[in-house]
Amino acid sequence: MVIKGRPGRVSTTLDIELGRLRRVVVKRSATFAGYADQIWSEIELQVRESSEMRAQ
Repeated sequence: MVIKGRPGRVSTTLDIELGRLRRVVVKRSATFAGYADQIWSEIELQVRESSEMRAQ
């Protein structure tokens, strides 16, 4: 889940299709990197939107 800033609300929910006990080899996989990219892109969007709202 990615949570929005104040008030804290769910922005995005991702179903992670990786097994538990994620060893280093999994964390270096393209699939893991794709999930990380999706999450950071959503966080970046939330930060931009928040910054734009403050500027107004």
